[in-house]
Amino acid sequence: MLRLPTGLVSPSMALAGSLLSPAPPGGLWGTLVPVGAMTALSFSAYMFNDLFDLEVDRISNPARPLPSGRLSSREVVCVASMLLVAGFMIVLVWGSLASLSMALALCAFVFVYSAPPIRLRRFFLAPYFTIATSASLSFLVAHLFWGGDPSGASITGAILVFGYGSGSCMVKEFKDIEGDSRMGVRSLPVALGLQKAVRVTIPAYLGSCLLLLPFYWLFDLSPLFLPIFGAVFLAKCKTSYDLARNPFDIGRRIRILTVEVVSTVLLFLGIAAGALV
Repeated sequence: MLRLPTGLVSPSMALAGSLLSPAPPGGLWGTLVPVGAMTALSFSAYMFNDLFDLEVDRISNPARPLPSGRLSSREVVCVASMLLVAGFMIVLVWGSLASLSMALALCAFVFVYSAPPIRLRRFFLAPYFTIATSASLSFLVAHLFWGGDPSGASITGAILVFGYGSGSCMVKEFKDIEGDSRMGVRSLPVALGLQKAVRVTIPAYLGSCLLLLPFYWLFDLSPLFLPIFGAVFLAKCKTSYDLARNPFDIGRRIRILTVEVVSTVLLFLGIAAGALV
Protein backbone atom coordinates (compact mmCIF):
# COMPACT_ATOMS: atom_id res chain seq x y z
CA MET A 1 0.00 0.00 0.00
CA LEU A 2 2.92 2.38 0.65
CA ARG A 3 4.26 1.71 -2.86
CA LEU A 4 7.96 1.82 -2.04
CA PRO A 5 9.97 3.44 -3.54
CA THR A 6 7.11 5.66 -4.79
CA GLY A 7 6.22 6.43 -1.19
CA LEU A 8 9.64 8.02 -0.71
CA VAL A 9 9.08 10.74 -3.34
CA SER A 10 7.23 13.24 -1.11
CA PRO A 11 9.52 12.63 1.92
CA SER A 12 12.59 13.26 -0.27
CA MET A 13 11.03 16.53 -1.51
CA ALA A 14 10.26 17.44 2.09
CA LEU A 15 13.84 16.70 3.15
CA ALA A 16 15.16 19.02 0.45
CA GLY A 17 12.62 21.69 1.39
CA SER A 18 13.47 21.39 5.07
CA LEU A 19 17.21 21.74 4.55
CA LEU A 20 16.69 24.77 2.30
CA SER A 21 14.31 26.41 4.78
CA PRO A 22 14.47 30.21 5.23
CA ALA A 23 14.14 29.71 9.02
CA PRO A 24 15.99 26.49 9.86
CA PRO A 25 15.94 25.62 13.60
CA GLY A 26 19.10 23.56 13.30
CA GLY A 27 19.76 20.04 14.49
CA LEU A 28 18.35 16.69 13.43
CA TRP A 29 14.99 17.35 15.09
CA GLY A 30 14.38 20.51 13.11
CA THR A 31 15.13 18.72 9.85
CA LEU A 32 13.17 15.52 10.43
CA VAL A 33 9.93 16.79 12.01
CA PRO A 34 8.59 18.28 8.73
CA VAL A 35 9.82 15.19 6.87
CA GLY A 36 7.87 13.01 9.33
CA ALA A 37 4.73 15.06 8.74
CA MET A 38 5.04 14.77 4.98
CA THR A 39 5.77 11.04 5.20
CA ALA A 40 2.54 10.44 7.13
CA LEU A 41 0.53 12.66 4.77
CA SER A 42 1.97 11.10 1.61
CA PHE A 43 1.49 7.51 2.80
CA SER A 44 -2.11 8.40 3.65
CA ALA A 45 -2.58 9.90 0.18
CA TYR A 46 -1.29 6.76 -1.57
CA MET A 47 -3.63 4.57 0.46
CA PHE A 48 -6.69 6.72 -0.26
CA ASN A 49 -5.70 6.84 -3.93
CA ASP A 50 -5.57 3.04 -4.05
CA LEU A 51 -9.02 2.95 -2.49
CA PHE A 52 -10.49 5.33 -5.09
CA ASP A 53 -8.67 3.55 -7.95
CA LEU A 54 -9.73 0.07 -6.90
CA GLU A 55 -11.63 -0.73 -10.10
CA VAL A 56 -8.76 0.46 -12.31
CA ASP A 57 -6.28 -1.57 -10.25
CA ARG A 58 -8.38 -4.72 -10.64
CA ILE A 59 -7.40 -4.51 -14.32
CA SER A 60 -3.94 -2.87 -14.32
CA ASN A 61 -2.54 -3.91 -10.92
CA PRO A 62 -4.47 -6.96 -9.67
CA ALA A 63 -1.62 -8.03 -7.36
CA ARG A 64 -1.90 -4.95 -5.15
CA PRO A 65 -3.22 -5.57 -1.61
CA LEU A 66 -6.72 -4.15 -2.19
CA PRO A 67 -7.69 -5.74 -5.54
CA SER A 68 -6.09 -9.03 -4.50
CA GLY A 69 -8.13 -9.12 -1.30
CA ARG A 70 -5.17 -9.18 1.09
CA LEU A 71 -6.53 -5.99 2.69
CA SER A 72 -10.12 -4.84 3.05
CA SER A 73 -11.31 -1.34 2.19
CA ARG A 74 -12.21 -0.80 5.84
CA GLU A 75 -8.68 -1.61 6.99
CA VAL A 76 -7.21 0.77 4.43
CA VAL A 77 -9.56 3.60 5.46
CA CYS A 78 -8.65 3.14 9.14
CA VAL A 79 -4.86 3.17 8.60
CA ALA A 80 -4.98 5.98 6.02
CA SER A 81 -7.15 8.12 8.31
CA MET A 82 -4.77 7.63 11.24
CA LEU A 83 -1.80 8.64 9.09
CA LEU A 84 -3.68 11.68 7.81
CA VAL A 85 -4.53 12.82 11.35
CA ALA A 86 -0.97 12.16 12.54
CA GLY A 87 0.51 14.24 9.71
CA PHE A 88 -1.83 17.16 10.34
CA MET A 89 -1.23 17.01 14.11
CA ILE A 90 2.52 17.35 13.59
CA VAL A 91 2.02 20.39 11.36
CA LEU A 92 -0.60 21.87 13.69
CA VAL A 93 1.53 21.48 16.84
CA TRP A 94 4.97 22.45 15.50
CA GLY A 95 4.51 23.96 12.06
CA SER A 96 3.87 27.51 10.94
CA LEU A 97 0.51 28.82 9.76
CA ALA A 98 1.87 28.94 6.19
CA SER A 99 2.92 25.29 6.43
CA LEU A 100 -0.51 24.28 7.77
CA SER A 101 -2.21 26.14 4.92
CA MET A 102 0.00 24.33 2.40
CA ALA A 103 -0.78 20.97 4.03
CA LEU A 104 -4.53 21.62 3.83
CA ALA A 105 -4.21 22.61 0.17
CA LEU A 106 -2.14 19.48 -0.49
CA CYS A 107 -4.84 17.30 1.07
CA ALA A 108 -7.49 18.96 -1.07
CA PHE A 109 -5.50 18.36 -4.28
CA VAL A 110 -4.93 14.71 -3.36
CA PHE A 111 -8.67 14.12 -2.98
CA VAL A 112 -9.81 15.99 -6.10
CA TYR A 113 -7.21 14.02 -8.07
CA SER A 114 -8.80 10.62 -7.53
CA ALA A 115 -11.92 10.90 -5.36
CA PRO A 116 -15.41 11.02 -6.89
CA PRO A 117 -17.29 13.00 -8.00
CA ILE A 118 -14.56 15.34 -9.33
CA ARG A 119 -11.81 12.76 -9.97
CA LEU A 120 -9.50 14.99 -12.03
CA ARG A 121 -7.35 12.08 -13.15
CA ARG A 122 -10.05 11.29 -15.73
CA PHE A 123 -9.43 14.47 -17.70
CA PHE A 124 -6.53 14.52 -20.14
CA LEU A 125 -3.88 16.98 -18.80
CA ALA A 126 -5.60 17.77 -15.49
CA PRO A 127 -3.90 14.96 -13.52
CA TYR A 128 -0.42 16.15 -14.48
CA PHE A 129 -1.02 19.64 -13.14
CA THR A 130 -2.72 18.26 -10.03
CA ILE A 131 0.24 15.98 -9.24
CA ALA A 132 2.68 18.81 -10.02
CA THR A 133 0.85 21.13 -7.64
CA SER A 134 0.96 18.43 -4.96
CA ALA A 135 4.72 18.06 -5.49
CA SER A 136 5.24 21.82 -5.16
CA LEU A 137 3.13 21.89 -1.99
CA SER A 138 5.10 18.96 -0.53
CA PHE A 139 8.27 21.01 -0.96
CA LEU A 140 6.66 24.13 0.56
CA VAL A 141 5.12 22.37 3.59
CA ALA A 142 8.61 21.45 4.78
CA HIS A 143 10.31 24.57 3.45
CA LEU A 144 8.03 26.91 5.42
CA PHE A 145 7.46 24.56 8.36
CA TRP A 146 9.39 26.61 10.91
CA GLY A 147 8.18 29.99 9.69
CA GLY A 148 10.15 32.75 8.05
CA ASP A 149 9.21 34.75 5.02
CA PRO A 150 9.44 32.92 1.69
CA SER A 151 12.24 34.42 -0.37
CA GLY A 152 12.39 34.83 -4.12
CA ALA A 153 14.46 31.65 -4.18
CA SER A 154 11.72 29.83 -2.24
CA ILE A 155 9.00 30.85 -4.67
CA THR A 156 11.19 30.12 -7.70
CA GLY A 157 12.10 26.72 -6.24
CA ALA A 158 8.43 25.84 -5.76
CA ILE A 159 7.69 26.84 -9.37
CA LEU A 160 10.59 24.69 -10.61
CA VAL A 161 9.31 21.72 -8.58
CA PHE A 162 5.87 22.27 -10.16
CA GLY A 163 7.45 22.22 -13.64
CA TYR A 164 9.44 19.11 -12.81
CA GLY A 165 6.37 17.34 -11.46
CA SER A 166 4.30 18.21 -14.53
CA GLY A 167 6.68 16.36 -16.83
CA SER A 168 7.91 13.59 -14.57
CA CYS A 169 4.45 12.21 -13.75
CA MET A 170 3.53 11.82 -17.42
CA VAL A 171 5.25 8.43 -17.73
CA LYS A 172 2.98 6.95 -15.05
CA GLU A 173 0.07 6.77 -17.46
CA PHE A 174 1.80 4.32 -19.83
CA LYS A 175 1.65 1.49 -17.32
CA ASP A 176 -2.06 1.98 -16.58
CA ILE A 177 -3.31 2.52 -20.14
CA GLU A 178 -5.34 -0.72 -20.29
CA GLY A 179 -7.17 -0.09 -17.02
CA ASP A 180 -7.66 3.61 -17.77
CA SER A 181 -9.11 2.86 -21.19
CA ARG A 182 -11.64 0.36 -19.86
CA MET A 183 -12.66 2.64 -16.96
CA GLY A 184 -13.12 5.75 -19.13
CA VAL A 185 -10.09 7.63 -17.80
CA ARG A 186 -8.93 10.04 -20.54
CA SER A 187 -5.20 9.90 -19.86
CA LEU A 188 -2.77 11.16 -22.49
CA PRO A 189 -1.96 7.66 -23.88
CA VAL A 190 -5.68 6.83 -24.06
CA ALA A 191 -6.56 10.12 -25.77
CA LEU A 192 -3.67 10.24 -28.26
CA GLY A 193 -2.78 6.58 -28.67
CA LEU A 194 0.39 4.99 -27.33
CA GLN A 195 2.86 5.96 -30.07
CA LYS A 196 1.79 9.59 -30.36
CA ALA A 197 1.67 9.95 -26.59
CA VAL A 198 5.26 8.74 -26.35
CA ARG A 199 6.38 11.31 -28.92
CA VAL A 200 4.68 14.06 -26.93
CA THR A 201 5.70 12.83 -23.50
CA ILE A 202 9.43 12.11 -23.86
CA PRO A 203 10.54 15.71 -24.70
CA ALA A 204 8.39 17.10 -21.86
CA TYR A 205 9.65 14.38 -19.50
CA LEU A 206 13.34 15.03 -20.18
CA GLY A 207 12.90 18.81 -20.38
CA SER A 208 11.21 18.90 -16.99
CA CYS A 209 14.21 17.17 -15.43
CA LEU A 210 16.41 20.09 -16.50
CA LEU A 211 14.23 22.41 -14.41
CA LEU A 212 15.86 21.11 -11.23
CA LEU A 213 19.36 22.08 -12.38
CA PRO A 214 18.89 25.78 -11.41
CA PHE A 215 18.60 24.66 -7.76
CA TYR A 216 22.41 24.49 -7.86
CA TRP A 217 22.69 28.26 -8.31
CA LEU A 218 19.42 29.26 -6.67
CA PHE A 219 20.28 27.79 -3.27
CA ASP A 220 24.09 27.77 -3.63
CA LEU A 221 24.34 23.97 -3.44
CA SER A 222 27.65 22.19 -3.23
CA PRO A 223 29.15 20.65 -6.43
CA LEU A 224 28.10 17.22 -5.09
CA PHE A 225 24.68 17.84 -6.63
CA LEU A 226 25.99 18.05 -10.20
CA PRO A 227 27.25 14.44 -10.68
CA ILE A 228 24.05 13.12 -9.06
CA PHE A 229 21.97 15.18 -11.47
CA GLY A 230 24.08 14.06 -14.44
CA ALA A 231 23.77 10.36 -13.59
CA VAL A 232 20.01 10.64 -13.10
CA PHE A 233 19.50 12.53 -16.36
CA LEU A 234 21.48 9.92 -18.33
CA ALA A 235 19.38 7.13 -16.79
CA LYS A 236 16.22 8.94 -17.85
CA CYS A 237 17.56 9.40 -21.38
CA LYS A 238 18.34 5.67 -21.63
CA THR A 239 14.89 4.46 -20.53
CA SER A 240 13.20 7.13 -22.70
CA TYR A 241 15.10 5.88 -25.75
CA ASP A 242 14.12 2.29 -24.95
CA LEU A 243 10.42 3.23 -24.62
CA ALA A 244 10.46 5.24 -27.86
CA ARG A 245 11.82 2.21 -29.73
CA ASN A 246 8.94 -0.03 -28.63
CA PRO A 247 6.18 1.63 -26.58
CA PHE A 248 4.01 -1.51 -26.80
CA ASP A 249 6.43 -3.48 -24.61
CA ILE A 250 4.86 -3.47 -21.13
CA GLY A 251 8.26 -4.22 -19.60
CA ARG A 252 9.68 -0.96 -21.00
CA ARG A 253 6.65 0.98 -19.79
CA ILE A 254 7.09 -0.37 -16.27
CA ARG A 255 10.87 0.20 -16.40
CA ILE A 256 10.61 3.90 -17.29
CA LEU A 257 8.18 4.43 -14.41
CA THR A 258 10.49 2.62 -11.98
CA VAL A 259 13.48 4.65 -13.15
CA GLU A 260 11.44 7.85 -12.87
CA VAL A 261 10.44 7.17 -9.26
CA VAL A 262 13.98 6.24 -8.17
CA SER A 263 15.40 9.18 -10.15
CA THR A 264 13.07 11.66 -8.45
CA VAL A 265 14.03 10.39 -5.01
CA LEU A 266 17.73 10.58 -5.91
CA LEU A 267 17.41 14.09 -7.37
CA PHE A 268 15.83 15.51 -4.22
CA LEU A 269 18.23 13.59 -2.00
CA GLY A 270 20.97 15.12 -4.16
CA ILE A 271 19.54 18.60 -3.50
CA ALA A 272 19.45 17.77 0.22
CA ALA A 273 23.04 16.53 0.13
CA GLY A 274 24.10 19.64 -1.77
CA ALA A 275 22.50 21.79 0.95
CA LEU A 276 24.28 19.87 3.72
CA VAL A 277 27.81 19.65 2.37
